[in-house]
Parts: sequence; structure tokens; C-alpha cells
Amino acid sequence: MQLTIQGEKGGSAQIQFPGGSVGDLEAVVSELVGADVSGTLKLGDQLLMPKYPPASAFGVADGSTITVPGVQVSNRPKGLVTMNDYTQKLTIDVPLDAVKSILAFGQFELMMPYVGMPPSAIGLEFSDGNNVGSVRTFTSKGTGKKMFAEKLETLSEDGSKFSYSVKVLPLRSAPFSLYDICAGPQMTAKSDTQTEITWTGVYKVLPQYHAAATAIITRLHGGFTSAAAAMYKKQQQAKL
Repeated sequence: MQLTIQGEKGGSAQIQFPGGSVGDLEAVVSELVGADVSGTLKLGDQLLMPKYPPASAFGVADGSTITVPGVQVSNRPKGLVTMNDYTQKLTIDVPLDAVKSILAFGQFELMMPYVGMPPSAIGLEFSDGNNVGSVRTFTSKGTGKKMFAEKLETLSEDGSKFSYSVKVLPLRSAPFSLYDICAGPQMTAKSDTQTEITWTGVYKVLPQYHAAATAIITRLHGGFTSAAAAMYKKQQQAKL
């Protein structure tokens, strides 16, 4: 679920909370603000007491706003470190031109059902299609709130390489986010029917989540690659 963390002294941040106890929520917010918030979080005027473990028992649901007394909240946790030189190479049985078309920044809406982002639940808007500088913004249709946005930073003339950036990427499967991402694929033909995709990128994360972040971003780009293969297969079957 997506929650808004509001500082009593100002500032706010969006986080993804996978659910659990009040103590789990306190741990996530403590990392965000860089201080122990045990026993202080509020939902409206109601104090979230850890002795009543399920956060849902207090009405904490998707779209809720949690107040942190006595602090100013920043949307960037303290202590972020940069993960450099992320590289992942994958080969799929899809011709280069087809891969370039499927993975194109401005075509992501077609891929959404293949990567666990159903259009019925998540909205997507582009500011300028597949042109450099274009921003694609993802919105929860359930809450109407923005989830995150990605910007197309670079694009080669032949479309075989591009990079995109994300200021903050909340993760649905983990109690932390990735920050200042700049990543993208380079697509190279290995044969008339095979393409090698090299994903590279840098991002920032809290130190204790290094291993988990690496595993997640590996699955993320691996999922995009597998989706491209599945989409191409479906396109070919439709021609029969």
C-alpha cells in the first residue's frame, strides 16, 4: 500500500508499506526520518500503539496519511549510498528491430500487463511520447495518486540504446525505495533472430538494503526482457 508520511514541522514523503504490524511501520518511518519514532506515529488524531500489532486495526490502508510529531520529513532518507556499475546481460530469441519496438520508452503501456502492472489498476501518461525529455507518469487508479515518474534522458538515433531516470522508485515488494536511478538497455543483434540486451544503471539506496536492492533491480530488468519475448511470441502467433 502507498502511504503519505507527513512531518508535524513540515515536509512529506510517499512510501510503499507492504503491510504488517505497527512496529514494522515504525521501522520503515524511522529509517526515512533518521530517528526513532516508536510510539509516536498518528493516523489522524489516533496514536498507533505497537501493543496492537496489526496496522490495519487502526484503519491504516492504501492512501492513508501518517503524521510524525516533532520532525520535518524529507522525501530522501539520510545515509543513502550509490550503487555503481550495475550490469545485466540477457539474450532472447527475438529480432533486434522487434526488441527495439517493444522496449521503446514510449511503448511501455503495451508491456504493463506482462510485468504485473494491469492498466485496470495503474494509469500511465506520457508528456512527449518517445522523445528525449518525455516523462511517463504512473498513477494508482484506486487512490488517484501519483506513484512515480520516469524521464527519458538519452536515445540513440537507431533506438537501440536509451536511458531513463527516476527520482524515487517505491517498491511494492519491499519496505524501502530506490533513489536517483539512471538506467536503461542497449540492444545488439546476435543473429537475425536473437538479440542481446545489456541493462546498465546506477541508483542510491540505504546501505542495509544493498543485497535486496540488487536482487530486485535484477528481477525488474529480467522481467522487462522476459515480457519482450512473450509479447513477440504473441504477435507472431496472431499472424498465423
